[in-house]
Amino acid sequence: MSQERASTEAPAAREPELDLLRAVAALMVVGFHFLDRGPRVGLMPESSWPLLGGLFAYGYLGVHLFFLISGYVILMTAERSTAGSF
Repeated sequence: MSQERASTEAPAAREPELDLLRAVAALMVVGFHFLDRGPRVGLMPESSWPLLGGLFAYGYLGVHLFFLISGYVILMTAERSTAGSF
């Protein structure tokens, strides 16, 4: 029989900025695969938007941004919980 511990702390508010950054990171990766990597390795014809292709050449950095955000969120969660409840 397990007892659930009632928490007296209010749950932390969600940070919409982090959700926005996550969406930006995901779009960066999609843009990289669609506008830069695909045409470069011959999987797709050249993009008709060369300016966007040049911009999304750095879209692989969206993966790094996504992992940074995830690490931050994990640390926020760990900070307000015990080792057992985490």
